[in-house]
Amino acid sequence: MICAIASPCSRVLPKMSEPHRLHPAAIMLWTLRFARELFIPAIIPLGIQFFRHGLDILNAQTMVLVAAGLLVLLLASGTYGVLAWRRFTYRIDEGELHVEQGVISRNRRFIPLERIQAVDLSQGLLQRLLGVVRVQVETAGGGRSSPEVSLAAVSRDDANRLRRALAGQHETLDERPQMETPAPVRRLAFADLLIAGSTSGRVGIALSIVVSIIAFADDLIPFDAIAGQFGRLSGFGAVVLAALLFAGFVWFLGVLGTTLAHAGFTLTRDGDNLTIERGLLERRHATIPIDRIQSIRVVEGIVRQPFGLVELRIDSAGYGEHSGESTVLFPLLRRDDVLPFLREMTPALAALATFNQLPSRARRRYALRLSQVGPAIALAALPAIALFPLGLVALLLIPAVMLLGLWQYRTAGWVVENDTLLLRWRILSRTTVILPRRRIQQAESRRTPFQRRVRLATFAARVASGGSGAAFDLQHMDDAEANRLLTWFAAGHRTGTTEL
Repeated sequence: MICAIASPCSRVLPKMSEPHRLHPAAIMLWTLRFARELFIPAIIPLGIQFFRHGLDILNAQTMVLVAAGLLVLLLASGTYGVLAWRRFTYRIDEGELHVEQGVISRNRRFIPLERIQAVDLSQGLLQRLLGVVRVQVETAGGGRSSPEVSLAAVSRDDANRLRRALAGQHETLDERPQMETPAPVRRLAFADLLIAGSTSGRVGIALSIVVSIIAFADDLIPFDAIAGQFGRLSGFGAVVLAALLFAGFVWFLGVLGTTLAHAGFTLTRDGDNLTIERGLLERRHATIPIDRIQSIRVVEGIVRQPFGLVELRIDSAGYGEHSGESTVLFPLLRRDDVLPFLREMTPALAALATFNQLPSRARRRYALRLSQVGPAIALAALPAIALFPLGLVALLLIPAVMLLGLWQYRTAGWVVENDTLLLRWRILSRTTVILPRRRIQQAESRRTPFQRRVRLATFAARVASGGSGAAFDLQHMDDAEANRLLTWFAAGHRTGTTEL
């Protein structure tokens, strides 16, 4: 029942143990999807005839056949949509989510509630117009490109009831007790959204897309006319203006991508669950139980790091399509605000401390491991060196990668704080991962013959995430310290508590 605090119930809702159908808007959604799947194979014969005979096929008889074909396609799609809607039901009974569907063959699926890792709500443009939401249920051991269960169209109230029921809470909307204090809420301001877009990796993705378009669309883009316009300027001025326009366009694409993905980003902690709401064109709502969060990553991009800005990501058990996939917890945060933020939203994973640095004998390993690429580049550039002096620039990559290795050495570290392991490393971005000991599924210490000679080791920890988990490695740490971490991990799993 839906009950107000000071008024009696106005209407009675069916129990979640009874079969529920989707919102009738699902008929339209399934009709359009089925019509889209039929349209391409149906249009192929017409396209073949058009290429063979050209405009000669555009006669009255052909138009009648096309119109009849479209009518048949719409009738078939509409019939499929109605049948799919009538044969799709869902309910929760005896601790399981039961879903029955299928137009030709009947498909029944039973999912234990304890296997459900997250329930996501999303709204595409059509769902918004129809006033419904799409519900996607993710389960442990997913590792699939599609969710375990997808409900194409559910009313907002039914979606909220279903989400709470799947989380083991009350079935009704307003029967749960009111919280004495408001739920913690964090919102991404519009100014921070622009900063996040300007400093995110999406700018690099946009750059690669633009370069690819230029490379493959040489015949379509009038480069000669554009160059003629720039030719009115001096050589240096034309280069500067072209570079500024190109950089501005790439920046715009990066900001646009971030805006579409994270506009209106809102994070709410409701009891033991985190709810993430984001998106401009497609509004997404994700609910993730806090006790299923396996680790938190604090990612400082190479552009953001000088400004003290970070992105928070989480790894959740069985949540995500692929191994090691993480979900954005908050797109942009100041480094000094990370610990207060975690204490508010995920208290069990709130831990930051001063890191233990790697031993000095690891410095050489970091400096030399990347420079192995340098000789290969130099050898490849030898013909260019002989033919074109600019080939010598390739030799500068050797000291560049050595300096990057030293930078990675200075960044890398580890620490144990409050029964939590923290690892830090860098590729280009600096990443700090927070790993509660009880969430670590596996830990190991690996040593190559070269590491064994200088008493170094690589420590690796794995947590449950996606289909096969996420692994975190810290290379070239002291061998004795790696063994101590293994002892700390093993003792904690045997006794529950121990100090490093």
